[in-house]
Amino acid sequence: MPLIATAIRNAKPGETARRLFDAFGLYLEISPAGGRWWRFKYRFEGKEKCVSSHFSTWGSTANSGGATSLRSKSATSATAVKLPLEPS
Repeated sequence: MPLIATAIRNAKPGETARRLFDAFGLYLEISPAGGRWWRFKYRFEGKEKCVSSHFSTWGSTANSGGATSLRSKSATSATAVKLPLEPS
């Protein structure tokens, strides 16, 4: 189930990093210090990988079209993982 804007805004940092999962391997990671990063988790050749450079930090998400834009980027990356090339 995709995250909704209210859940994203109201998420508070914990003692350890928190991960709020969305769709297609996309998740929002919240550090104990309060930093927020969008990340994309996938498997390539049987190994778990994570990409964050293709996505934005929480502060710039509002300027780039929000979570909907990030979902479409993660769906594109998820399709690319099925190809023999690594998306990162």
